[in-house]
Amino acid sequence: MYRPLLVALVTLLAGCGTRSPETDLLIPINVRCSTCTDYIRCDKASDNRAVHDTAFSLYELQAKGPGNEITSITEYFLQFVEPKTRFTRPLAVYAQTVAESGQTGWHTSLNHTVIIDRAGHRIELPDGWIDQRNGEWHDKDNGIQGVCRILDRQEGRQIASLFMENEQ
Repeated sequence: MYRPLLVALVTLLAGCGTRSPETDLLIPINVRCSTCTDYIRCDKASDNRAVHDTAFSLYELQAKGPGNEITSITEYFLQFVEPKTRFTRPLAVYAQTVAESGQTGWHTSLNHTVIIDRAGHRIELPDGWIDQRNGEWHDKDNGIQGVCRILDRQEGRQIASLFMENEQ
């Protein structure tokens, strides 16, 4: 009696091949988490090495919000039929700019969408894209404008709150 069940189980598991190894990413994002908020800080590369450039952008990849749990569960099960490689999340952008005079500006832009491309290991932003493998920050014309790193949630929240305080 147990033999047919064992044969069926072995046959079923034999069809499950090993997964290909995950690519080591400098900026990993959990695309399946609908309640996660991720923060990525991108620092502008200065043309003048003598000047310390403090221009940067903070990208807040926001949680999908309430009501998206069913969508996330459906996407999870559909991946077994047709693997999904592009995921979207709401996005807020906080940018610190530095004028020629040295004056610092703070700008917040909400209500954007970010696309996370797992196949290409890219994070597509409204003003360019980030290579998740090496952290390079590209503009829309594929020119490198700086380098990015992922922040822990506490540090990301602290920087975002500074923008909110400066805008009031």
